[in-house]
Amino acid sequence: MNFLENKTELKNLLKKLDGKEKPEFGLMTPQHMIEHLALSVKFSNGKSPQKLVLQTEMAEKIKLYITQTENEMKPGFKTPILPTDKLLDLNFENIEEAINNLFTEIKDFEQFKKKYPNAKPINPVMGEMQWGDWAIFHNKHIRHHLKQFKLIE
Repeated sequence: MNFLENKTELKNLLKKLDGKEKPEFGLMTPQHMIEHLALSVKFSNGKSPQKLVLQTEMAEKIKLYITQTENEMKPGFKTPILPTDKLLDLNFENIEEAINNLFTEIKDFEQFKKKYPNAKPINPVMGEMQWGDWAIFHNKHIRHHLKQFKLIE
């Protein structure tokens, strides 16, 4: 499913969370996961420009794996831009506010893409990415975290 196109479905899935769910993998709480998704969307909507944190060759391999194959993101993948032993501070009072923010960031991604069709925002792990690659990444990333909380199979 394309969650960027089926935002109602995504919102309905996220609204099933009450914050007490335990992840299948990783440290995140449901709200941390939602805020994490929003943060990654901000990398592509002009609000949080990034720099590449990996060697170019490694970044290209990861980008090809994510954007040019049917492969899903593996459970337990640790991004090098987040701490491995603790969670980031929450930015919102509750899950509902975090969900609303995620959808604002997605809307801003769509608007940024229309305004700057030739832009190639940098993903800190995969480098410069065209809009189609960002859409593939965001959908796989969303699916990965929905599975983390058993919201989808």
